[in-house]
Amino acid sequence: MEHAAGSPTGGSTSTAPRGLVIFDLDRTLLRDSSLATVARVALRHRLISPTKLVTGLIRNARYAREGESGALVDYARETVLGAIAGRTVDDLLVVVETSIDRLVLRLRPSIVEALQDHLERGERCIVVSAS
Repeated sequence: MEHAAGSPTGGSTSTAPRGLVIFDLDRTLLRDSSLATVARVALRHRLISPTKLVTGLIRNARYAREGESGALVDYARETVLGAIAGRTVDDLLVVVETSIDRLVLRLRPSIVEALQDHLERGERCIVVSAS
């Protein structure tokens, strides 16, 4: 269903997106997990310690090999919440922006092409990630 959006002068200027498409980042747009990239950036910005980074990378490798488990999810949640506790929004935005710049370079071309096709059809696309 399309709806015309009105302009301040009363005329129609565009149409609303025709649909919504949701892409998962890990194992869809990327072949693997984004967690290692984000963890390295967080280390550089002193949000996590080198020990946490190494432990997280080991657990991330287990996730890649075995899939998700409750213990891995609990560890990831505790690590992330511990890393961001007491930080400012600006501290976190620097990590997010730097991580995105690095992750864009790792996107799977075939999935990016599919995403672009949806955008060209006027569909709204959202990328989500549990990481």
